[in-house]
Amino acid sequence: MNHNFSVRRTRLLELPLAVGIELSSPEEIVVKFKHGKTLDIGSLCYSRRSSERRVIGNGKLVDEDSISMERTESVRLLIRHISDEVGAGIIRYTTLFSRYWVFVKFLDWSDANGFSSAIYDVDSAKTSFVAYGNWLREKILRNELAQNTVSQIQFCVFNILVDFLGLDEQREDFNLVCMNHNAANATELPADGVVARVLALCGNVFDGLANLIINNLPFPHAISVPEYIGCKNNKLWIFPTNLYFVSPSMMESRATRRRPHWQYNYVDGKMSTLEEIAKTESYCNRQAAMRVLKKGELQLQRVNSDKRNGWRIIFASICMNLFLLLLLSRSGSNWEQLRDLPWDNDYKVSSKRQGYRVLKWRAKGKRISIVIPVSLMPDFKRFLKVRDYLLGERECEYLFFGLGPSSQGEPSQIYDDVLRTIYETLRRIDPGLPSVSARQWRARKGDWFLRNYDVAAAAVALQNTDETIKNSYSSVSDDTQCEEFGVFFKGVEDAILPVATAEPSETPSAVGACKSMGNPKSLFEKPPIEPDCQKNEGCFFCENYKLHADERDTRKIISCRYCLEKTHHLTSAEEVNQAVIEPIFKRIDFFLGEIRKRDAEMVDRVTREVEEDGALDNYWLSKLEMLVELGVVN
Repeated sequence: MNHNFSVRRTRLLELPLAVGIELSSPEEIVVKFKHGKTLDIGSLCYSRRSSERRVIGNGKLVDEDSISMERTESVRLLIRHISDEVGAGIIRYTTLFSRYWVFVKFLDWSDANGFSSAIYDVDSAKTSFVAYGNWLREKILRNELAQNTVSQIQFCVFNILVDFLGLDEQREDFNLVCMNHNAANATELPADGVVARVLALCGNVFDGLANLIINNLPFPHAISVPEYIGCKNNKLWIFPTNLYFVSPSMMESRATRRRPHWQYNYVDGKMSTLEEIAKTESYCNRQAAMRVLKKGELQLQRVNSDKRNGWRIIFASICMNLFLLLLLSRSGSNWEQLRDLPWDNDYKVSSKRQGYRVLKWRAKGKRISIVIPVSLMPDFKRFLKVRDYLLGERECEYLFFGLGPSSQGEPSQIYDDVLRTIYETLRRIDPGLPSVSARQWRARKGDWFLRNYDVAAAAVALQNTDETIKNSYSSVSDDTQCEEFGVFFKGVEDAILPVATAEPSETPSAVGACKSMGNPKSLFEKPPIEPDCQKNEGCFFCENYKLHADERDTRKIISCRYCLEKTHHLTSAEEVNQAVIEPIFKRIDFFLGEIRKRDAEMVDRVTREVEEDGALDNYWLSKLEMLVELGVVN
């Protein structure tokens, strides 16, 4: 069905709303959250809205004939409701934005599927919510949405329907999709090469700009960059113009720019000569070229004679943003916490763990702390000098702030898009530079602590619970994953023996056989369990371990796995489960995979007999029965 969509008048209201504000013409209102993102709530006054993405700064296209009094009044109440939640401050405004974004998507679906009164009628909303849930379940079956994503969507919509429309049913009444915590994916870690590339470039540019600002150095100013960038003598020269610099990757397109600034020699960091300008064929005569050169010289003199020139402020702002990225990468801070971080210059430094320092200060009546590496402390102190320079005589409650367009406004809290802006600036130097998200930096930090200390240390460093660390951040990079996979797979093929064969020195064991009993030898450094011939599980990591590709030995290792699955919950320390039990499961799976190549039917049959019928190997059966009698397992 074709609709006559048209542009409507809109106006922006910041949340929370000012006290006493009148919400006249709610159909015009676009609400703006504290982090800069907006929701076109006013468009909900119309039951027919364009599904096309709206242009930033504008509202959605609507069919003006589809507006109604009931919807308009409900939207007015919804805007008040959202404002009250933002004003209460109980839930982060970023979280609230996400929740109501999901709720708007639900209303979009409702209006498109015949439930146009769901925004103001609780019975219609209830019916629509049930149908919406069925639609989402179909998405799961088609692998278009993950189970946990659907669960979160339903949770958001249900809570808003309860709080806003007064839905009085319980969650259980709607058969909502449950969260599958086992399916939660840990954040993928960035590859080591990507991390090195980002930090090398970011660190070099920060160093160069910090020196420029702190020491009031003159333009043109040279910044050292990594050799792979391709700059002459590894120096990138910056000038106080709209074309900050011309990296090797920008050389070819320079001539196509509206203002290529030929008066500046970006390769050697100096004023161009008349001969160099003549080669560009951009000026009709010598006099025109000379005027351009003179103008460029005056610009340099003007900027270099003014310590607080606007161009210096711009480069200082870039410098501050680059340190934000450095701190994000090295501290493992949550992005929202870092963005919201209040500051007071009266801070103290203490030692928390070798190689790390804790910065502590008080702000807004609270004690604030952040853990950073010792190696970052000099840069942190230089950053504070740049920060003081940017503020001048002004004050700002946040550690990081923005100064608006061209860095000429008043200090205010940074927006989420600042990270994107940082990467865009760096890509002008290195076009192929990948982005590493705030969550990936955080995950990488947690992974380092997990590998070098333990879950508790990672939780302290990231200021999270142990459970969050294990579920969300205990991932590995592709580089490390390939290395670890190789370690766990090491020796698997060599350990598998053909059916009905036995070596002369072979001794049967509860998990297969041993070719040299009493002489344990680890397959690799620091195995999860050190082989010592006293622990059956340690055999999986021993060079002398052997396994026949027959039913008897297959039943042994499947029975071992079954018993471990039944008893691993008895280990109170979850980190032990992660560091010891999980590697055993992984190793057993490798062995079974190799046997499966030779007799898949046998492996499947024995697995069913053990796990469904309880037909365990005698050794493991007796062990399990003893635990059952003791009441340890069911």
